[in-house]
Amino acid sequence: MDSLASKFGIFISGVVLAKFIPSSFISLLVFALGILLTLIIEIICFIYYVGIASDEYIPNIQGQIKHSNEDCENFSRPFARSPKKIQMSKFPLERRFTMMQCLCNGSKFMLLHSTSDTTLNDLSGILKEFLTIDKKYANGLVKLGEISILEKIKSKKSMVQLKHFREFCFEIGKKYLKDNEDVMENLIQDVNAINKETVKKYKELIIRYQNAGEKFYSYTSDIQKLSEKLLDLQNSFKKANSDFSEARKDLAQFETLVKKEMKLKKINNEVGTIKSQISKLMEHMHEESKSFAPRATDIMKDLSLLEKFIGQRYKSYIDTWLSYITHLIDFSLEKIQILPIESYNQRTSENRPSLKRTVTFLKNTLSKSEIAPETPRFKSFFSSFSSADNQNSAFKHIEKKIDKLEDYTTDIIKFFTNLMSIDEDMNKEWLRIINSWVNVENVYIDDPLNEVKNSIADMKNCGKDLRAEIFACVAKCKDFLGLMGNFRREALQYDSSAEDNSQAMEKIKDLNDEYRKIVDEVKNRVVLALRVMFENSRNEMRKIVESFEIMEDGIENLNFNHAAKLHRPKCPYYVVNVEDNEHESSFVKEPEKVGDPESAVWLNDLLDAFLSEWRYSPRFISYICRRLKKIYNKDNPDYIGEIEVKDVEIGDEAPEIRDFTQLETDNDLEFFYDFELWFRGDVKIHLEFELKWSVASLPVNVKVVLRSFYCKLRFFYAPSQTKCSWYSFISEPVHQITIEPVIGKMSKIALSKIPQINTLLVNALSRKIRKYVWPNKRSIKIYKGNKSDFPLE
Repeated sequence: MDSLASKFGIFISGVVLAKFIPSSFISLLVFALGILLTLIIEIICFIYYVGIASDEYIPNIQGQIKHSNEDCENFSRPFARSPKKIQMSKFPLERRFTMMQCLCNGSKFMLLHSTSDTTLNDLSGILKEFLTIDKKYANGLVKLGEISILEKIKSKKSMVQLKHFREFCFEIGKKYLKDNEDVMENLIQDVNAINKETVKKYKELIIRYQNAGEKFYSYTSDIQKLSEKLLDLQNSFKKANSDFSEARKDLAQFETLVKKEMKLKKINNEVGTIKSQISKLMEHMHEESKSFAPRATDIMKDLSLLEKFIGQRYKSYIDTWLSYITHLIDFSLEKIQILPIESYNQRTSENRPSLKRTVTFLKNTLSKSEIAPETPRFKSFFSSFSSADNQNSAFKHIEKKIDKLEDYTTDIIKFFTNLMSIDEDMNKEWLRIINSWVNVENVYIDDPLNEVKNSIADMKNCGKDLRAEIFACVAKCKDFLGLMGNFRREALQYDSSAEDNSQAMEKIKDLNDEYRKIVDEVKNRVVLALRVMFENSRNEMRKIVESFEIMEDGIENLNFNHAAKLHRPKCPYYVVNVEDNEHESSFVKEPEKVGDPESAVWLNDLLDAFLSEWRYSPRFISYICRRLKKIYNKDNPDYIGEIEVKDVEIGDEAPEIRDFTQLETDNDLEFFYDFELWFRGDVKIHLEFELKWSVASLPVNVKVVLRSFYCKLRFFYAPSQTKCSWYSFISEPVHQITIEPVIGKMSKIALSKIPQINTLLVNALSRKIRKYVWPNKRSIKIYKGNKSDFPLE
């Protein structure tokens, strides 16, 4: 405004100058100053309409965004934001205390909430729809740009000042015109008077013109300056014209934003409707859970009795099966002990050279087999063969002998084949019974069943050797059938001479001696093998019976809370006590304290020495910066660029540990303690990032200062390779964090005008810590020695 007043001063001085300057020059000067005045007024109008002149129009979205990104991803907190700055009532979207059993425990509680699945699906759909609309709403607020709608409305109210200013300019112009007319009339009268009195006042006119010439030359410098300023104003006019065209585009965008604002209002109304529906739905669910509460205890008792009944039925089934198998094994052993050997009539056998070769092959075959088959027909064959009439030289019955051998060999093959199939079927049926019984979820006896299953597998392995020998015997018997065919063909080639008969008789005697040795060697081998197999099976069955007796304890202690399970992250239910309506603490068992609190001076000295050594270590600082960068760049809004952690300054003060209390553990070598962690000092985190606006990016350089910190920690360390070390916050920590700008005016403006940045930077660490509050844990990696160093196992 000061520059504008100076321009008007120059303009009014031109009026005075008009008394001494010709009228044509005055007209030109007045025209130029008029153009200048019009240009100034247009620029002022442009400035006030678009809003780019004053510092008060720096981007400000304080009234537009009242939430952080944390609210969008965690709907367990009440929503407290509105585009109209209206604080909404607390809406219970967090986990509700309800008397209905938790849905996380699976299908065992379907009787308690048979209609709750549909309710939960409706609730999840409504929440998803609500979050989608809310996300669109947040994005719309961010895209509003540097100037909010409220500020633009305020700028329209400033048109009153422009109106006064234009009235002032109008009055000044009227005065100028009036004075100009008066001056022009007086000047003409003076010129006429001068013309009449030229002769008389010639000398006075010369003096006056001389003075006017001197003044004219003094004003020429001012005119030159005005012309230069006029050129500058013309250039400014061109630039303003281009800016004005851009402003027209921004104005078009502004109109679209206004339309979006109307849509946002409609969305807000829909959000309110959805929230009211959710509120009614949650209240209905709460009332529904109360209606189920009186029946919950009776239903759980019925479920427990039903599970016990099912377990007893399976127990009786397995008992019957075990007794049957045991009786079958005992019966088989008794029958093997008293297995009779039938006697057949002695039959004469021909005495040919090929017969000795055949019987020798049979002897060698049976001697190589560890387990020889022995059935009544097979024994009768060897008995009749050993007592055959060797004096018959005619070999009349050789054809019948060969047929009989073939029948015996066929019987052996059938016996071995049936034995293998029965053994396989028995093992398959046993495993089928055990597997079908393991699949029953109502019986919590998995470990004994595993032992039973292993015992059945061992029983199956006991028969592997027998089955291998059976396969070998079957193959040998098939080869023996082929030799019988050869024997049949060779026997027909011998004659009945006395020499051949005497040789055959000697060979038969040798064959009888060798056969008696073979019979003594292979006698009862199959019976012995079966006896050993059944003895092993009986021992394994005894182990199974003992394991099954252990199962009874598990069946008697069945109830629906046998295995406690933690909730899923988004579970809307809690299991509560019906009487006092408090959260049931049986899900996470609280460890018991062993001794009194200790001072832990040694641990405080250790922390002090650690910080003294690593406080200025570039490697340690770089590691901390990388960890903090991941925390600060997680789930940030779109208008905040990537946050760089430049440095971390750790003060001279070290944390202090108090009330070091030991907790109960199963192993004396494990480290399990509760303690309090106190910190009073300064830890400064240097952050750099950019605020991304539609026009330009604003660099921000700040410090996050941690001045105090207090928490209760639980720490567990196990020097074993089979256990994991961890720590957990017993309660949410208490801390004091402030945000300070480092350099530059823009950082201060960003922190003062956009408080969401402060909230985002402060809550980033809080969100990370909140994930590890008890019963949640944070596992840590600590070097563990060899197993020989720690005899835990």
